Amino acid sequence: MSASEQPAGDKARSPLPPEAPRSSSEPKRPRPPVGWLVVSVFLVLLFLLGIRAYLDLTGMVRQTLNVPGQVVEEWRKAFPPVTPTVKVLPPALEKVRSMARLETTAYFLSTVVEVEKQPDWPFTGQRLLLVAYGQVTAGVDLAKIQEADVEVVGEQVIVHLPAAEVFDVYIREDSTYVYDYEKGIFARFDKTLETQARRRALDEFQSTALANGILEEAGDRAEWEIQRLLLLLGYEAVTFR
Repeated sequence: MSASEQPAGDKARSPLPPEAPRSSSEPKRPRPPVGWLVVSVFLVLLFLLGIRAYLDLTGMVRQTLNVPGQVVEEWRKAFPPVTPTVKVLPPALEKVRSMARLETTAYFLSTVVEVEKQPDWPFTGQRLLLVAYGQVTAGVDLAKIQEADVEVVGEQVIVHLPAAEVFDVYIREDSTYVYDYEKGIFARFDKTLETQARRRALDEFQSTALANGILEEAGDRAEWEIQRLLLLLGYEAVTFR
């Protein structure tokens, strides 16, 4: 059977027609904006640079803290600190007084003084806390002994000593310091607070020393010292009245 006589169903299939072009009305897939991409890359780079700078700074700090003490000491020797210039006017001599004090007893004391200034207006109050160390000395003033107060009978000496008294009460500046100071935000610094605290400390030092019998102890010690001196001079007996 010739090719022209083949039935219609047996005819060779013709190729598929080409795909029709898409209509222009079909929606297109949106593309990401170029600007946002650039900004994202810039932020990532900035973050990485920040981490790098932080690591470098940390390393520098560690190296600085690990500087050997000898290098720091050499630096201090090469560049010593500047000391302040102190100028003192020549002191004026006001009075000269002869003294014959026999100091026989000294008490060393310490206390804590709190001075508080009540506010005149809101936020104007002040409070100062002083840690004070002081010394109280007592003895006998030998300049008060008169001729009638000493009587010599053979090898015996009868002495009438003046009453013991407190000579000095003072604060030890090498140990005293202001422990705490507080003031309101609207308060002006009051220089008299520390002065008041020091005066109160001196009063407490003297009263405490007197209450603990510093005068009695000073009198007994003075008698012992004078007796020892007179016995060394050759007297056999010393009596105090």
